[in-house]
Amino acid sequence: DPADPTVYLVDGKRERMTKRAVSVPVKGAADVTRTQWWTRYGPVTTSMGAALPLPWTATTAYALNDPNATNLRMADTGLGFSKARSTKDVERSLHRNQGMPWVNTIAADRAGHSFFAQSQVLPRITDDLAERCSTPLGRATYPASGLAVLDGSRKDCALGSDRDAVQAGIFGPGRMPVLKNQPYVENSNDSAWLTNADRPLTGYER
Repeated sequence: DPADPTVYLVDGKRERMTKRAVSVPVKGAADVTRTQWWTRYGPVTTSMGAALPLPWTATTAYALNDPNATNLRMADTGLGFSKARSTKDVERSLHRNQGMPWVNTIAADRAGHSFFAQSQVLPRITDDLAERCSTPLGRATYPASGLAVLDGSRKDCALGSDRDAVQAGIFGPGRMPVLKNQPYVENSNDSAWLTNADRPLTGYER
Protein backbone atom coordinates (compact mmCIF):
# COMPACT_ATOMS: atom_id res chain seq x y z
CA ASP A 1 0.00 0.00 0.00
CA PRO A 2 1.76 3.22 -1.11
CA ALA A 3 0.11 5.05 1.79
CA ASP A 4 1.58 2.68 4.40
CA PRO A 5 4.59 0.41 3.71
CA THR A 6 3.55 -1.90 6.58
CA VAL A 7 0.30 -2.75 4.77
CA TYR A 8 0.25 -5.00 1.71
CA LEU A 9 -2.44 -6.13 -0.71
CA VAL A 10 -3.56 -9.68 -1.49
CA ASP A 11 -6.16 -9.88 -4.25
CA GLY A 12 -6.80 -6.19 -3.65
CA LYS A 13 -7.49 -6.57 0.08
CA ARG A 14 -5.32 -4.81 2.66
CA GLU A 15 -3.39 -6.88 5.21
CA ARG A 16 -1.35 -5.28 7.96
CA MET A 17 2.09 -6.59 8.81
CA THR A 18 2.83 -7.74 12.35
CA LYS A 19 5.54 -5.90 14.26
CA ARG A 20 7.89 -7.97 16.43
CA ALA A 21 10.71 -6.66 18.60
CA VAL A 22 13.60 -9.11 19.02
CA SER A 23 16.14 -8.47 21.78
CA VAL A 24 19.51 -10.19 22.13
CA PRO A 25 21.40 -9.95 25.44
CA VAL A 26 25.01 -8.77 25.15
CA LYS A 27 27.49 -9.54 27.90
CA GLY A 28 28.74 -6.37 29.55
CA ALA A 29 26.58 -4.11 27.39
CA ALA A 30 23.00 -3.13 26.77
CA ASP A 31 20.68 -5.53 24.98
CA VAL A 32 20.47 -5.12 21.22
CA THR A 33 16.90 -4.82 19.95
CA ARG A 34 15.76 -4.98 16.35
CA THR A 35 12.31 -4.74 14.83
CA GLN A 36 10.97 -7.37 12.46
CA TRP A 37 7.90 -7.01 10.27
CA TRP A 38 6.01 -10.21 9.44
CA THR A 39 3.56 -11.00 6.65
CA ARG A 40 1.39 -14.07 6.02
CA TYR A 41 4.37 -15.44 4.06
CA GLY A 42 7.11 -14.77 6.60
CA PRO A 43 9.37 -11.90 7.71
CA VAL A 44 10.22 -8.98 5.45
CA THR A 45 13.83 -9.06 4.29
CA THR A 46 15.85 -6.38 2.53
CA SER A 47 18.58 -8.55 1.03
CA MET A 48 19.74 -12.09 0.36
CA GLY A 49 23.34 -11.17 0.96
CA ALA A 50 25.33 -8.41 -0.67
CA ALA A 51 24.77 -9.84 -4.14
CA LEU A 52 20.97 -9.57 -4.02
CA PRO A 53 19.56 -6.40 -2.44
CA LEU A 54 15.78 -6.43 -1.94
CA PRO A 55 14.77 -2.85 -1.23
CA TRP A 56 11.61 -2.25 0.80
CA THR A 57 9.81 0.65 -0.86
CA ALA A 58 6.36 2.23 -0.74
CA THR A 59 5.18 -0.21 -3.42
CA THR A 60 7.27 -3.36 -2.96
CA ALA A 61 8.39 -5.57 -0.09
CA TYR A 62 10.02 -9.01 -0.08
CA ALA A 63 9.11 -11.68 2.49
CA LEU A 64 11.07 -14.87 3.17
CA ASN A 65 9.05 -18.09 3.21
CA ASP A 66 11.09 -20.70 5.10
CA PRO A 67 9.21 -23.97 5.74
CA ASN A 68 12.04 -25.12 8.02
CA ALA A 69 11.34 -22.29 10.45
CA THR A 70 8.67 -24.47 12.10
CA ASN A 71 10.26 -27.84 11.33
CA LEU A 72 11.16 -29.66 14.55
CA ARG A 73 10.86 -33.13 13.04
CA MET A 74 14.54 -33.75 12.31
CA ALA A 75 15.05 -35.40 15.72
CA ASP A 76 12.16 -37.80 15.09
CA THR A 77 13.57 -38.62 11.67
CA GLY A 78 16.99 -39.30 13.17
CA LEU A 79 15.45 -41.46 15.90
CA GLY A 80 13.76 -43.50 13.19
CA PHE A 81 17.11 -43.91 11.45
CA SER A 82 18.76 -45.11 14.66
CA LYS A 83 16.12 -47.83 15.03
CA ALA A 84 16.18 -48.86 11.38
CA ARG A 85 17.10 -52.45 10.53
CA SER A 86 16.82 -52.04 6.76
CA THR A 87 16.69 -49.46 4.00
CA LYS A 88 12.90 -49.81 4.05
CA ASP A 89 12.90 -48.67 7.68
CA VAL A 90 14.99 -45.62 6.71
CA GLU A 91 12.51 -44.81 3.96
CA ARG A 92 9.57 -45.20 6.36
CA SER A 93 11.12 -42.72 8.80
CA LEU A 94 11.63 -40.20 6.00
CA HIS A 95 8.04 -40.56 4.82
CA ARG A 96 6.49 -40.54 8.29
CA ASN A 97 8.40 -37.58 9.72
CA GLN A 98 9.60 -35.57 6.71
CA GLY A 99 12.07 -33.77 8.93
CA MET A 100 15.35 -33.55 6.99
CA PRO A 101 15.86 -29.81 6.47
CA TRP A 102 18.37 -29.88 3.61
CA VAL A 103 20.57 -33.00 3.44
CA ASN A 104 20.30 -36.06 1.22
CA THR A 105 19.93 -39.55 2.70
CA ILE A 106 22.00 -42.57 1.65
CA ALA A 107 21.66 -46.00 3.25
CA ALA A 108 22.54 -49.66 2.72
CA ASP A 109 21.66 -52.77 4.68
CA ARG A 110 23.11 -56.22 5.26
CA ALA A 111 20.69 -57.74 2.76
CA GLY A 112 22.45 -55.82 -0.01
CA HIS A 113 19.82 -53.13 -0.55
CA SER A 114 20.88 -49.56 -1.34
CA PHE A 115 18.81 -46.42 -0.98
CA PHE A 116 19.09 -42.74 -1.89
CA ALA A 117 16.51 -40.01 -1.30
CA GLN A 118 16.51 -36.26 -1.65
CA SER A 119 13.64 -36.16 0.83
CA GLN A 120 13.91 -32.68 2.31
CA VAL A 121 11.65 -29.95 3.65
CA LEU A 122 11.35 -27.86 0.50
CA PRO A 123 8.78 -25.18 -0.39
CA ARG A 124 6.30 -26.53 -2.90
CA ILE A 125 7.34 -24.38 -5.84
CA THR A 126 6.61 -26.24 -9.04
CA ASP A 127 7.94 -25.16 -12.41
CA ASP A 128 4.36 -24.28 -13.36
CA LEU A 129 3.95 -22.05 -10.29
CA ALA A 130 7.24 -20.32 -11.05
CA GLU A 131 6.16 -19.78 -14.65
CA ARG A 132 2.79 -18.30 -13.67
CA CYS A 133 3.79 -16.27 -10.66
CA SER A 134 7.43 -15.17 -10.86
CA THR A 135 8.10 -11.47 -10.58
CA PRO A 136 10.56 -9.92 -13.06
CA LEU A 137 13.30 -10.58 -10.50
CA GLY A 138 12.15 -14.18 -10.07
CA ARG A 139 12.29 -14.76 -13.82
CA ALA A 140 16.01 -14.11 -13.56
CA THR A 141 16.82 -15.89 -10.28
CA TYR A 142 14.73 -19.06 -10.65
CA PRO A 143 16.33 -20.38 -13.87
CA ALA A 144 19.79 -19.36 -12.68
CA SER A 145 19.80 -20.65 -9.11
CA GLY A 146 16.38 -22.08 -8.21
CA LEU A 147 15.58 -19.06 -6.01
CA ALA A 148 11.91 -18.29 -6.61
CA VAL A 149 10.53 -14.78 -6.16
CA LEU A 150 6.75 -15.03 -6.46
CA ASP A 151 3.97 -12.46 -6.66
CA GLY A 152 2.57 -12.29 -3.12
CA SER A 153 -0.28 -10.00 -4.13
CA ARG A 154 -2.17 -12.94 -5.69
CA LYS A 155 -3.74 -15.78 -3.69
CA ASP A 156 -3.39 -18.12 -6.65
CA CYS A 157 0.39 -17.79 -6.29
CA ALA A 158 0.41 -19.33 -2.80
CA LEU A 159 2.28 -22.60 -2.29
CA GLY A 160 0.06 -25.63 -2.81
CA SER A 161 -0.12 -28.87 -0.83
CA ASP A 162 0.66 -32.49 -1.61
CA ARG A 163 -1.54 -35.18 -0.08
CA ASP A 164 1.43 -37.08 1.33
CA ALA A 165 3.06 -33.98 2.88
CA VAL A 166 2.86 -33.64 6.67
CA GLN A 167 3.16 -29.84 6.43
CA ALA A 168 1.27 -27.44 4.20
CA GLY A 169 3.30 -25.75 1.49
CA ILE A 170 6.05 -28.38 1.09
CA PHE A 171 6.64 -31.17 -1.39
CA GLY A 172 5.48 -34.61 -0.29
CA PRO A 173 7.97 -37.51 -0.40
CA GLY A 174 6.25 -38.92 -3.48
CA ARG A 175 7.64 -36.01 -5.52
CA MET A 176 11.22 -36.30 -4.27
CA PRO A 177 14.07 -38.02 -6.15
CA VAL A 178 14.55 -41.61 -4.92
CA LEU A 179 16.78 -44.43 -6.14
CA LYS A 180 16.66 -47.96 -4.71
CA ASN A 181 18.60 -51.19 -5.03
CA GLN A 182 21.27 -50.10 -7.49
CA PRO A 183 24.86 -51.40 -7.41
CA TYR A 184 25.84 -48.07 -5.86
CA VAL A 185 24.43 -44.69 -4.87
CA GLU A 186 26.60 -41.62 -4.27
CA ASN A 187 26.02 -37.95 -3.64
CA SER A 188 28.24 -35.10 -2.46
CA ASN A 189 25.66 -32.46 -1.55
CA ASP A 190 24.87 -31.92 -5.19
CA SER A 191 22.01 -32.54 -7.60
CA ALA A 192 20.30 -35.92 -7.35
CA TRP A 193 20.74 -36.32 -11.11
CA LEU A 194 23.83 -38.57 -11.16
CA THR A 195 23.46 -40.39 -7.86
CA ASN A 196 24.10 -43.41 -10.08
CA ALA A 197 25.62 -42.57 -13.47
CA ASP A 198 23.78 -45.47 -15.13
CA ARG A 199 20.39 -44.43 -13.70
CA PRO A 200 20.10 -40.62 -14.01
CA LEU A 201 17.27 -39.13 -11.94
CA THR A 202 15.28 -36.77 -14.14
CA GLY A 203 11.78 -35.34 -14.46
CA TYR A 204 11.66 -33.49 -11.14
CA GLU A 205 10.90 -29.84 -10.43
CA ARG A 206 13.70 -27.28 -10.76
